[in-house]
Amino acid sequence: MIDPETEVWFRDNADTVRYDFCTWNEVESRYEFYYDDVLTAWAKEGNYRFYGRSAPEATGPEYRLITVRFNESGRSYDYICEEENVQPGDTVIVNGYDGKTEVTVVKVTTRRESELPLPADRYKRILRKE
Repeated sequence: MIDPETEVWFRDNADTVRYDFCTWNEVESRYEFYYDDVLTAWAKEGNYRFYGRSAPEATGPEYRLITVRFNESGRSYDYICEEENVQPGDTVIVNGYDGKTEVTVVKVTTRRESELPLPADRYKRILRKE
């Protein structure tokens, strides 16, 4: 719980935050919360302690996810990728809104089923690496 007097920011105007780690930013005098190396929230308060619950142990099958962008300024999307040799910077073919589309891989992560933001069957799969 955060004191109402504390200056806070949550990404996408969320009212809760999921994070992997928290760090103190000495320059900005604030705690910063990150999830997958992306800043998800911060709180400015010099004399406040944050207590978090430990995440439950990840369960279920492991999935290899690739993050792609359809254009430079567009949103990023995750696809399940079963090919082990796909790396960031590679070009892959996926089914997009306009059918088969060539995209560049931005990031590769591995997660257990319980860590996925969506049910596994909701993710599309890459068609092939170019």
